[in-house]
Amino acid sequence: MQEDGIRKIAHYFVYLAAAIGIFFVFQDEFLAASISVGILAAVLAFLFQTPLLNVIGWIYLKSGRSYKIHDRIRLGSFKGDVVGINIMRTKLMEVGGEYVKADLPSGRLISFPNSHLLSQPIVNYTKHFPYIWVDIPFQLTYDTDLDFVVENIKKIVEKQISPEVKDMKNRYNILQHVFDVEGDFPGINFNINPVHSWVELVVTFPLNPKKQSAVTTAVTSDIIQFFKKHPKKVAFPEGRRR
Repeated sequence: MQEDGIRKIAHYFVYLAAAIGIFFVFQDEFLAASISVGILAAVLAFLFQTPLLNVIGWIYLKSGRSYKIHDRIRLGSFKGDVVGINIMRTKLMEVGGEYVKADLPSGRLISFPNSHLLSQPIVNYTKHFPYIWVDIPFQLTYDTDLDFVVENIKKIVEKQISPEVKDMKNRYNILQHVFDVEGDFPGINFNINPVHSWVELVVTFPLNPKKQSAVTTAVTSDIIQFFKKHPKKVAFPEGRRR
């Protein structure tokens, strides 16, 4: 057994010595071939750089599951609902954008190369926790009964978002366990900021991002109607008081 092992080692040394000898004999040819292969590889890398980066971006997308069809995302300056994904490009139905201020479809289809995923931050509005918090501000005078206003605005907002509150809390609990998010479910919050001779009352609440325009419009309309019904408790800044 020992003789067989020594014989194998001897054979390996012979093969290695032969390989080294061949290399030194034909080193000029090997060097020329290596240079040629290197130049060819550089040319091919330059020509196929963009398609290759798109494929890498697609692999990154699939492995990380950054988004899927129907997700609402923002990638750099692009924002919309994903309507198509292939190995080279992603297509979005734009939301907002150049012509629409609200979070509503603009009618434009955005197509961008998957290579953008490698250099741009990705915001997914519907993955993990498919809700966002939004602000609605109101300008009121110091004569306003703020406690009364806050109490009733909270009721108005709760009425609008109540069908989805249970799901919001459940998903938020899951989010806390998956990503170690601290704190209780934020729910509805208020912030009062003094501005010169009036105050700005801001109500912040969660909603489905795809329903943002409809829900904020409904909440704003209901709050304005509530203000009109209580002129003795709610006052707005006018003229020089603004």
